[in-house]
Amino acid sequence: MLPLAKEEVMYRLFATLISVLFLYCAGAGFAATPGKQAVGTLIIVKNDVVRPADGKQFAQQTTTMFWSYGRLGLAFDGILRRASNRLDFKPYGLFRIKSSYILAGFSTSSTGAEYFQAGAWYRSKHHGLSVFLDTRNFWGFQKAVSYTENFLEITATPSQRTWVGFDTIYDHWWNNQSCHFLLSGPVAGVFIAKPVLLFVRVSREWNWASGAKTQSANRFRLGLKLTF
Repeated sequence: MLPLAKEEVMYRLFATLISVLFLYCAGAGFAATPGKQAVGTLIIVKNDVVRPADGKQFAQQTTTMFWSYGRLGLAFDGILRRASNRLDFKPYGLFRIKSSYILAGFSTSSTGAEYFQAGAWYRSKHHGLSVFLDTRNFWGFQKAVSYTENFLEITATPSQRTWVGFDTIYDHWWNNQSCHFLLSGPVAGVFIAKPVLLFVRVSREWNWASGAKTQSANRFRLGLKLTF
């Protein structure tokens, strides 16, 4: 049997972990009995179509799974970039302190870039608005360039079935060119069942580096969020 390429190993590992964690978290959540603490589970699947102003359209898929028990949590993000056939896998553990989580883990990709990651989640509600902030720093090993990710989402539920809000993302790479990424746009969704949210987002994004031309693109997202 021929040895598998690293990309193929990553794809198989990603698919296996999604299947195992999904079945475990779903079973643990539904099997909880009264008086016994349940496992909380969150699954988000996001499909993006990106249309650069001066380039070829491409697709990207992102899967996030998070489960919690008491103050402890475990999560991972899996990102498949179709244009470059690259898969990123980012597992991490979390510890809750009031309305915030501190997190730490690692990140690896099919291209060989590896990182240690650490950061925090913050959740809160103010005057009917829900605020979620995800901020992390990734320290690269060997030649991998260190960077930071920052995601802010402010949402509201005008009715029992509707969900609206606004997303902002700012990423920064700590290299000599000082690369930046900024995205912003509205998001809206509908609860098709009590734990299931179907949502869309239309956004504009910009990439720029010191001394280089700013590149822009439009991004359309169709997503599904399950909470149980």
